[in-house]
Amino acid sequence: MTNKKISIIFAFFIAVFSCYLYAGGYKYGFPSRGTLAPDSVPLDTMRKIAVESAVSVWGQAVPAGEIPCCSLDGVESFYYFIFRIDGGAPGDYSSITSEIIQGRADYMEIIKSPMHNGKEYDAKFLEAKKRKWGTGKYGTVVVSCRRSLAPVPEFIHGLPPFYTVLDIMAAQCPSGAAIVKVYYITPMDQFYEFNYGGKDILVNGLSLKMEDMKELKERYPGSLSPGANDKYYEKEWARHVH
Repeated sequence: MTNKKISIIFAFFIAVFSCYLYAGGYKYGFPSRGTLAPDSVPLDTMRKIAVESAVSVWGQAVPAGEIPCCSLDGVESFYYFIFRIDGGAPGDYSSITSEIIQGRADYMEIIKSPMHNGKEYDAKFLEAKKRKWGTGKYGTVVVSCRRSLAPVPEFIHGLPPFYTVLDIMAAQCPSGAAIVKVYYITPMDQFYEFNYGGKDILVNGLSLKMEDMKELKERYPGSLSPGANDKYYEKEWARHVH
């Protein structure tokens, strides 16, 4: 039954995502996948791994988005694969982020409320907190584009920064700046590059602080060595690719 479920979800991935995933609807633009790596993994293989992983964790999963990331040298690294996991329709990027922004606004209103105790307050607080991160409704599987990287380094019980805080990052840039790359190094090290008038602007996707590319490359020298771990994750990849 599980294999049949996975096959159905994967077929949905191919039929729907191939048609409209990159068609538009991204207010701040869409990031580049980066240049092809010598140990590149086909996108269809990554999708299959994402579906199998999502079903194993959440039991049900409807594809809702896929966002490419790269390493600091501009070579493809990982993808965020986003799924609706509560049985509802996935919706497009605009509708999902509208829910997130509303949840964030409700959360801020609740914590500023003079009433900071009681069951009703606690229930509203937790509900708004879940909505601002997409928790309980969405799940994200991060899958590698390259065999020299860990196949599945992270499960997010909610949505990635591209959905939850991209507007906050963009607000630190000049009006009209567009996202050009997402740099995913580790689950705790994700950076978003915007461009405006030919100038690159780099923001930390977790702390939301501005960053400098030269300093980042000095901080993460290992991310600039494609294929350096080409045998290290061999057994892990064998578990995912049959």
